[in-house]
Amino acid sequence: MIVRFILIVMMSSVPMSAYAGGLLGDLIDLNIDTRKEIGRELDEAHRQIKAQTPDYAASELRPARVWLHIRSDDQLALGTNIRELVGEGVQVAEGVRVVEWMPVQTVSNGPRQSQIRFFKEADAKTVAALRTVLETSGQSFQILDLTSEYASSTWIKTGHLEIWLAPNI
Repeated sequence: MIVRFILIVMMSSVPMSAYAGGLLGDLIDLNIDTRKEIGRELDEAHRQIKAQTPDYAASELRPARVWLHIRSDDQLALGTNIRELVGEGVQVAEGVRVVEWMPVQTVSNGPRQSQIRFFKEADAKTVAALRTVLETSGQSFQILDLTSEYASSTWIKTGHLEIWLAPNI
């Protein structure tokens, strides 16, 4: 009862703007700064790939953001191998498509066969190139074209790709 009274007094004596500008504001600023730093690092990786690749297309491709979906922590090592195999880019007809690896997603459900999913038509060549690289590992990957379902979607951007690992690999 006393704790509840103290909390009410504390909250009523401090304007809400102090909370918004205080800890929450600091957290928001940290998040923004972190995203800017990641952006700078990705820009630098993109610049280095361009510099090392003479046939890099004049019309630069938006980097592919690849989300890797695993079924359990037992597949983390395989996920690491996949990331190392693909590296920071894949060769497509237009040049090198930079790959940005997003955080690994652990999911309880998914396809029975490993898949590469894409949502925008502009990513079809990248997915084919990605599949070629991934299949050098001895695993097979089905391509799932979801462009008809997401063609008018504005929240999924060109370059959003997903790799889903089958539960038995």
